[in-house]
Amino acid sequence: MKAQSPGPSDLSFRLSPSIPARIRQAVRSFRLSFRDFIFPPVCLGCDDREVEPGLVCKTCLDALERNPPPLRPDRKSDILHIRALGYYAPPGSTLIHELKYRNRKSLAGVLGKSLAGLLVSDGALKQGDVLVPIPLHPARLRERGYNQSELLARQVSLLTRIPVNNALRRVRNTRSQARLKDAVQKKKNMAGAFGVCPDADIKGKRVILVDDVTTTGATLDSAAGTLKQAGAAAIYALVVARR
Repeated sequence: MKAQSPGPSDLSFRLSPSIPARIRQAVRSFRLSFRDFIFPPVCLGCDDREVEPGLVCKTCLDALERNPPPLRPDRKSDILHIRALGYYAPPGSTLIHELKYRNRKSLAGVLGKSLAGLLVSDGALKQGDVLVPIPLHPARLRERGYNQSELLARQVSLLTRIPVNNALRRVRNTRSQARLKDAVQKKKNMAGAFGVCPDADIKGKRVILVDDVTTTGATLDSAAGTLKQAGAAAIYALVVARR
């Protein structure tokens, strides 16, 4: 694995506020160019290929955007179909891990752009009225500092003009689904996990749930059931990867 590039302050002195702004900007640009020359930025998906500009190389983007056919849940689900960019394997799984656990929030822009492209190519999803990100419990949100699903949803919204509606709230601090191997355990873990926010306006709306990963679909199903009870007309799901 290549060494992480140092920040600008690692290679420079502090610039005096008395220096004219245009000179300070020129010095900053030189520092960044020098840093990238010494430590060229590498793809966050493969940690190998140099990328200029961007965060993910074209090879990894092409590998990520497999666009498998819609996943149709069983008849007990309130979700009509689920679309994923690809399967949960490198580079997708690597990028998701970087986004969720290593504070690489800028990856939401890269992944969100790909999700937006998938959405507008889907006849049903592009008719959606609102994007509803899967929420984190407040305790988890405080710990992480951001909700990766909301970051993805907001990027998709910027590119598709479909508004984000934080209609759901996490009412139970559930165990991590990734640590549960059994589908029955996952479903039980997510039972009653969500509630609808008092100011949610989803009655009669076509809702697109947004999340990073789906495995058994237990999280999406629980969220969809809550939205259906609140009057949502149709529910779909858009995720980065599916297992």
